[in-house]
Amino acid sequence: MAVSTYRVFLSHSSKDKEFVKELYRRLSRDGVTCFFDIESIGWGDNWVRALERALDECAYIVFVLSPDFCNSEWVEVERTSSIADDPAALKRKVRPLMLHPCRDLPTFPRFLRQVQAIDVSTSPLFEQNYERICRELGGVPSSNFTISDRSSLPPVHPLPKYHWMPMSRWVINS
Repeated sequence: MAVSTYRVFLSHSSKDKEFVKELYRRLSRDGVTCFFDIESIGWGDNWVRALERALDECAYIVFVLSPDFCNSEWVEVERTSSIADDPAALKRKVRPLMLHPCRDLPTFPRFLRQVQAIDVSTSPLFEQNYERICRELGGVPSSNFTISDRSSLPPVHPLPKYHWMPMSRWVINS
C-alpha cells in the first residue's frame, strides 16, 4: 500500500458494496480522501495491515449500518478496533449512516445505540443528507450538477487542443 493519508474509513458489509461505491465516488469527487477496501488496498498488499493502518490514521470512521453490517464478523473486528482509542466517543470519530433499519436487532452494536446516525435508507434521504455528510467529513459538495440524474446527457464541450480518439491520430482543433 502506498503511503497515503485517508480522512475517512468506510466500514460496511460487502453486501452493501453498491451503496458504498457511490458514496466513495461522490466523497472522493468532493475532496474527501476515503479508505475503501476495493480501491485502497493494492495488489499484493497485506490487507490486514492496510485496514489496521487506515483505521489508525483516519479522522472519521463511517459505519454503513444495515442488518448485514450488524451480522458481519469482519465488520465487528473493524468496529471494535476503531473504538479502542476513544471508548467514550469523545472525539466523535464514529459517524454512522443508517442504510437499512437495524436498531432493533439483538446484534446491533451496543455502543452505537447512543450515537446519532444519519438516515440514508432511500435515494431522496441520501440526496437530502449528502451535503451535510460531505461537509462534516471535510469535503466541499459539488453543486453545479446532480450526479444521480441520469435522464439526460451532460452538456457538449469542445475537445482539448490535443486529444486522442479511438481509431484516429492526434488532432489539433482549429
